[in-house]
Amino acid sequence: MSRIQWASKTKSSLLAAPIILLLTFMQANADTLTQITQTLDIPDFSGGSFQQTRTLEGFKHPLKSTGRYFYWNDQGLYWETSTPFFRASTFSPAQIISWSAPGTISATEKPSLVQREINKVLTALLSGNIEALEKVFSVEASITNNTPLTWETQLTPKSPTTKKVIAALSLSGDRALRSLTIQSANGDTTLIQFDGIISQAQPNTSQCALFHPNNTTDR
Repeated sequence: MSRIQWASKTKSSLLAAPIILLLTFMQANADTLTQITQTLDIPDFSGGSFQQTRTLEGFKHPLKSTGRYFYWNDQGLYWETSTPFFRASTFSPAQIISWSAPGTISATEKPSLVQREINKVLTALLSGNIEALEKVFSVEASITNNTPLTWETQLTPKSPTTKKVIAALSLSGDRALRSLTIQSANGDTTLIQFDGIISQAQPNTSQCALFHPNNTTDR
């Protein structure tokens, strides 16, 4: 083999090596995502409680709050902060409902483009819909334990619209999402831990009213 042939072959091998490694990683990551998706319990209606710790850029002490949430497939997300004070919103594809007190609506509005993008991310997160998240984020996943299966994912935004609000997301869980860390574009960090998770085929009357205040019949 001539020196030119050897150099050409060596160069090709050096170029091929990182490509092979990348393809191997992509396949392993895809297999892991498939395993996580198959593990997740994704009902039509779910909810639970949360504890939120928010660290603001430039502030020493974090802000802590607690509350509850409900996710209804194709209908939206209800997010309620109960302490240190009440604040709640219902995010649906058609509108955002703001609540000033339990059962009292303070405002309704149509979501902006940025709000619609955020709503898609929120509903995908709370429903554990990793396939939907892959459309908006680059996803790296890992299995942290096999018995029972627990997992972690790191998400980096693809969309310029999402990048304006979110720098990165970290998720972890088992059959449901248990922890979410949000790195905001402005430097703030929010840690949300979920507990008391429920799964239902459909909401009851009071839960339905959080999404459709003018129609309180069971669906």
